[in-house]
Amino acid sequence: MNNKHLYNFGQFLIWGDFYLVYFFLHSLFVEPMNTQEYTSQYFGLAYSLFNLVSSWGSLFEWYIQWVLTWPAMLLFFLRFTFTTSIGIWLVRRFG
Repeated sequence: MNNKHLYNFGQFLIWGDFYLVYFFLHSLFVEPMNTQEYTSQYFGLAYSLFNLVSSWGSLFEWYIQWVLTWPAMLLFFLRFTFTTSIGIWLVRRFG
């Protein structure tokens, strides 16, 4: 990969996850609920994917069951912060 591709990937990580801001605000104002309730109520496909991954083995099942107990807004905030930080680093490094 050359520098232009990494720079563009960084821009994608910064702006591509902006929908997580919407999900964060939605989960903040709807009511405080854990990720399992939020995904089963609003994102049936995501909940099905969580169940699929948890069927891969006991370690995956433990991890998914642990993540599903988190508040939904915390999960959205952490994911947005993580991917945006990587995107900012790539843009600064290769821009």
